[in-house]
Amino acid sequence: MVSPSQVSDFIALVAPGFIAVEVFRSAYPVKTRSDKSDFYLYVVYSLICASILSLLSQYSSNSLLGLTVPSKGSSFYPVVLLVVGWLVGQGCIIYYRGRHQLSKKCRHLSWLRPDPQSTWNRIHNDFEKQWAYVFLKDGSVYLGYIRFWNFDPDSQNQDFFLADARRVDESLDIRGRKSSEWKERYLIGTGVYISTSEVSRIELHHSFG
Repeated sequence: MVSPSQVSDFIALVAPGFIAVEVFRSAYPVKTRSDKSDFYLYVVYSLICASILSLLSQYSSNSLLGLTVPSKGSSFYPVVLLVVGWLVGQGCIIYYRGRHQLSKKCRHLSWLRPDPQSTWNRIHNDFEKQWAYVFLKDGSVYLGYIRFWNFDPDSQNQDFFLADARRVDESLDIRGRKSSEWKERYLIGTGVYISTSEVSRIELHHSFG
């Protein structure tokens, strides 16, 4: 029979890592992996959390500030370990964002760039608030800028919100090139919510006017 202490040890082995990994994934989703792969990842991050807490405990015992960090065996240890898991997850988010920002600002540091996982994700990370012509499969064309967008790596289709949107017309000549300028059909008050399942193509522009 499994004892309460064994259950507690198992939770301590998995829960902090689970919190750390899922906090990070809430900000930067990844494709679903096997349960076995996730379990190993949780264990690795739990060990990292336990190591951090152990170091803090040793430091606090020698600190002149009088701060005490619970050590293993303490009744507060599991709770603090979960908090450390959350902090590690937040730290991973900050680290990821820092790498992305540095790679954008300095070309020599482009090797720091995290894997965007898809062209859709990379475009919206690199080109923020770009004006876009959105061509729908039903023939409608919208002009606006993508204010909010979703990235679900497990889904074939993504959705986004086109702000300050206008529905426009396009005239094409025989060669398929634009033979007349865009004419505004009507202005949509707030914007348009669109799924990529309805889109045939999107053209991005630095400015409009």
